[in-house]
Amino acid sequence: MVGSISVFLTGLLIAVLVICAVIFLARPSGARAEASTEQMPVPFGTASASAPYFARPCNERLSSLPECLMKMAKGGYSWEYEYRTGKPAYALTLMDYANIYSFIHTHDLNPEKVREALSDASQMVHRKAFTDEEIGLLLGDDQEKAMAHFASPGTIVIGKKGYCAKWMYDHTLDAWKAEGITPEMVMAAQPHYYNALFVKEAADAFSRKLYEYTGVVTPVKWHQWKNGEVKPDGTVEENAQEGGVMLDVMEFCQYPDYPTGCESVSLYMLLSYYGVDVSVEQIYDLLPMGAQPYDDENGVRHGANPEREFVGDPHSENSYGVFNDPIARVAEQLMPGATSRRGATVEDIRCVLDTGNPVLAWYVSAPMRDIMYRWSWLDENGAMVHWPGGEHAVVVCGYDDTSITYRDPNAGTTVVIDSDTFAKSFYELGGRIVYYNTSQC
Repeated sequence: MVGSISVFLTGLLIAVLVICAVIFLARPSGARAEASTEQMPVPFGTASASAPYFARPCNERLSSLPECLMKMAKGGYSWEYEYRTGKPAYALTLMDYANIYSFIHTHDLNPEKVREALSDASQMVHRKAFTDEEIGLLLGDDQEKAMAHFASPGTIVIGKKGYCAKWMYDHTLDAWKAEGITPEMVMAAQPHYYNALFVKEAADAFSRKLYEYTGVVTPVKWHQWKNGEVKPDGTVEENAQEGGVMLDVMEFCQYPDYPTGCESVSLYMLLSYYGVDVSVEQIYDLLPMGAQPYDDENGVRHGANPEREFVGDPHSENSYGVFNDPIARVAEQLMPGATSRRGATVEDIRCVLDTGNPVLAWYVSAPMRDIMYRWSWLDENGAMVHWPGGEHAVVVCGYDDTSITYRDPNAGTTVVIDSDTFAKSFYELGGRIVYYNTSQC
């Protein structure tokens, strides 16, 4: 009897193990990959890691819905927020997240009106019209071709799936293999993984991960490797070369209290360098605040002008920002001698740094992407304001022959970026700086 029970229990155990194995193997590879995430450092400090350039498979021309398109559908303005409900944690296909393709394919839009709107560069977020071929892809049903065309350079495309930088960052090497991602595919995307906003720990972790998979030095930490400061395995060279200027400016994060207050937080860091006893709130009290953009009864949008005052409220994540002159006037009240300039060059910034003075500069929160001009409104004088999406202010504290170093309030950390990448967005925003300097630059 005991032997029979033993045989029965053994058989039952084997049956349970077989059923579990069948269930596990029957799961799709995507499900296995989702379960294979690993704990990597938070990539951008306390700032959001959901930015389209990092967390979406396609370029931001596709990810950014133009206002003219949203007006074609009832509830178009709120659709992109509502569409997130029930979607997978990682967008792998065009229909997994809100973008122009998924907007068109979830609304019964007039194809001719869509074609007319997307052909008008002035109505597009990035001021670039879609070609006839691109519009055909957006109106068509071939997701594989559309994904292949609109995928970001750092996205690995397999069929209609696109594996974005965030997916690669968060998942293990085994998960990469399970999805059919080869080392050769990663090597092709690897040059585009460089992200100036990575905190040091994140850049180290991702660099080592990529190197382990491909055996190729990654440009995620290209600057340090280029100058011989860091080896491919992440260890530091003892004889790293030094040069240029580096000023001891404090780091300070604008989150969670000041989600759109980067300009005032940067001024706080700048003034702290000179020992000025002031708080961010005191800076806000002196900064003129203007109307958050709103639509009147005729659907015309109005709002404040950032050349004169802050647009909205720096404590609100839905507000906009302010430009250099209002910030300089606040700086002058707290410490006389502030200079505000527009049309400055990178060489001008280096000149100021050479005198031992840091520079508050207007820039963007994601320098590797094109600036978006999604929203426009009329100011109180009837002048049109075209808001540069991603507008940001940082404190430049150093440079060398090839790079610029700044304190970034968005992540509360230090960023080293190549000079050309910095210059592109800096010049597009008008070369705006605020600084203290007793000599002429």
